[in-house]
Formats: sequence, C-alpha cells, structure tokens
Amino acid sequence: MPRPKGYRVSPGENPGGRPSVLESDPKLQEKIAECFLLGLTDEQTALDCDISVSTVNRLRKGKFCQAVKRAELAREKIYRQKVWDGENGWQGTAWFLERKYPQQFSRPEVQLNLQNNTQVNVAAGFVITVEKSQELERRTQALEAKAEKLFDRNGPSTKHGD
Repeated sequence: MPRPKGYRVSPGENPGGRPSVLESDPKLQEKIAECFLLGLTDEQTALDCDISVSTVNRLRKGKFCQAVKRAELAREKIYRQKVWDGENGWQGTAWFLERKYPQQFSRPEVQLNLQNNTQVNVAAGFVITVEKSQELERRTQALEAKAEKLFDRNGPSTKHGD
C-alpha cells in the first residue's frame, strides 16, 4: 500500500527502495574521497570508481556533501602547506592550486578577467518573457517616433564640437 504524501519514515524503519551502494561500501567511499583529494574531475572520479557521473553529482549535493567538502579541503590544506613550506615540487602544487581555485590563487589580473567574464555571461544569459519583449518593442517604437519628430522639427545639428 502506498504511503500518504508527506509520510516520514520512523527511525529504524526501512524507507524502501534500493540501499545506497555508498552507504554499504566503505572501500568505495574511501576511493571516492581519494579521487576528490587528488583533484580528479567528477567524470574521472566516476570512471575510476565505476559509478555514474550523476552519482558523483548527487554526492556533492546529498548527505555526503560534507564529506566531499572535507576531502577537498584536506587536499587544499596539504597543498597550501607544501607551498608555504617551500617543499620540493611546490611550484607544481602552486600551479594546481592556481588552476583549480583561480578566484583564490591566481594573479589579480586573472581574477579580474574571471570576474568580468562572469558578469558578461550573466548579462548574456538574460531571458525575458514574450509579453515583456512586446512591451519593450512598443516603448522603443514610441521613443523612435519622438526622436524622429524632434529631428524633423529642429533639423540636423551642425554643432557637434566643430
């Protein structure tokens, strides 16, 4: 019998559905954490761990989200320490940090470029409804008509700073 909408499972009660592979396989959890620690992409992590990319995406958003963030933070702490201590190979580590976290570690001009590109992309992604588009078109036509009347009445201006 289906449960009513909004039904909550009591502690200890089986919620139904297939149990998560991640919850029942600590070795898989460690392997995924290692992939995150090494900075692999979600696609690489999925391939290495023999899981789907959508599963990796759910990890980033679901109840394992904090564990994912902790693994990434652990990696970043190790890499920061290596750079700050000037350990052998710190340049490659700094390179990785600069590319993985450009808003924190890249040169100021790169950060500014990233910020400008983000603003352009936000502006480029602007969407309006058909109704709003039609309203803007009517307003534009009215302004163009006013400008044309002013031009006809006053004629072309020759005082442009000559």
